[in-house]
Amino acid sequence: MENTQFYKPFYQFRINKEIEQKTQIYEDQLKQQSFLQSQQQELEIPKYEISWPLNFILSPDKQLAYMAMSDRNINIYQIHNQGITQVGEIKQAHEKKINQLIIEDNMLFSCSNDGTVKIWDASNYKQIDSLKKQNQEITSISKSKYILAGGSDKESILFWDLQKMKFRGEFKETLNNDVTSVNFHKQESTNLLAGSLDGMLAQMDLTQQNEEDSCQLMMKIEQPIEQINFINNSKRYAYVVSTANTIDLIDLQESVKALHIDCINFLEYNEDYLIDIDESSTESCLKYWMGNADGQLSQYQVTDMHSKPIVKKIQTGHKSTVTCIKEIQNNVYLSCCDRGILELSHQNNNQQEIFQEKSLIDMEEEQQYYDTQINPNIQQNSNQKTNIRNQIRNKQNNGNTTSFNPL
Repeated sequence: MENTQFYKPFYQFRINKEIEQKTQIYEDQLKQQSFLQSQQQELEIPKYEISWPLNFILSPDKQLAYMAMSDRNINIYQIHNQGITQVGEIKQAHEKKINQLIIEDNMLFSCSNDGTVKIWDASNYKQIDSLKKQNQEITSISKSKYILAGGSDKESILFWDLQKMKFRGEFKETLNNDVTSVNFHKQESTNLLAGSLDGMLAQMDLTQQNEEDSCQLMMKIEQPIEQINFINNSKRYAYVVSTANTIDLIDLQESVKALHIDCINFLEYNEDYLIDIDESSTESCLKYWMGNADGQLSQYQVTDMHSKPIVKKIQTGHKSTVTCIKEIQNNVYLSCCDRGILELSHQNNNQQEIFQEKSLIDMEEEQQYYDTQINPNIQQNSNQKTNIRNQIRNKQNNGNTTSFNPL
């Protein structure tokens, strides 16, 4: 048992007030169409242009949120004591889908499937410059001091010189599929990680003279890579998030997986989903956010090879999938769902709840329960499994666990 901080929503901001209304109309018309089709009649359903939030980032002072929208706009929101206010908009920032936003030195960078990386003045939202790569979708970007790296759908890692605002070159041979994520080490500007759709991880040293010498590490991950980065500025450890809701912790020095986390252990019975890695954490551990259909978000902390204790729980008012969550200040969080609602949540000081940590063994027993309801014959082998679990528990109770410290 452990004390877990409990949070609740205190402010909601609807990005598009017509989203839920139009969605309800559309769903009602679909039901009507289904009925009419059963009567061999047809109904023409009008198509609504609804803008959905894709992702958002915070300004360095955490007072502004920049949000990429599905209509290719970038919305800017101010976060204050009274709630959330939209203070700006970059209309039609790109010609195609916006894949990522980053902000640094009062400059906002956006990359898109239209093959451009655009640079905006974060104070007045005016375009400063546009970096292009013809016939390539830019899927991910990362900035060092003078270089901007980008991943493309043409198996290339692209580089631009930010001093001259010109294309500098590309690595074409390292990865053999869409480059889905790139990230520089924050303190070592020539140390670059890249991941691809076919599950390959590459670590590059950009001080070398050519692509072949630059490649320091190649590793195969079991699933397509969605996100890759160094853990808390560690030079040794990195994390990899896959499209299958898994997280792999990589020991870059030893070229091995230090830990594999299957965030959704029993998908058939559990509606939880992985939201994101908490990169705001400065502790020597990995934290990540999970969500469920009831609007409850849970932050997990990985501190050793056997446990995933829940650190915080937030009960939000979201009724659909939460796509992003960021910490605004101590005990205050900003989250967004795919129906276009921004929400602020904070700690309820009058309510503390106690949650029992569910270990992997407990989850295995839960799975066995479901299995025996579906197939009673499985119960015949339950005694052997119980004996094995008891042996594992005894080892854990004796303190025989493997410590994991990313730093």
